[in-house]
Amino acid sequence: MKFTVDDITLVDHNGKARSYLNKSLLEKQNITTGGLDKLKELHTKRYRLVDAMEETDDVNLLKFFDNCITLIDFELQETWGFEKDSKFHRWFELPKCRCPVMDNLDRLGTGYHIINGSCPIHGGNE
Repeated sequence: MKFTVDDITLVDHNGKARSYLNKSLLEKQNITTGGLDKLKELHTKRYRLVDAMEETDDVNLLKFFDNCITLIDFELQETWGFEKDSKFHRWFELPKCRCPVMDNLDRLGTGYHIINGSCPIHGGNE
């Protein structure tokens, strides 16, 4: 299936273009029109949650949103045709997360993480 720029454009819940899907990967994974629609829907839901995280400092809400995003990330992996594997989630890039990005990027895919104890989402919440 051939995809246009409009097909691969990801928009948020406000209709703003935020990113693009990887056209080559869509073709390699043989993503159908239905799969494309689901990917776009999941990304829109994820953008809504990320935006909500930016708007709050409530630790319980941040953790709730983080859990919702984790579930969406699993659905994204499945829709792309990949194994569901949290080792490839980029949880450390979420708003309000204080865990070190570079250290966790270096460990992406390994299952090892670096957690900042003062992170309101992943730390001990001292």
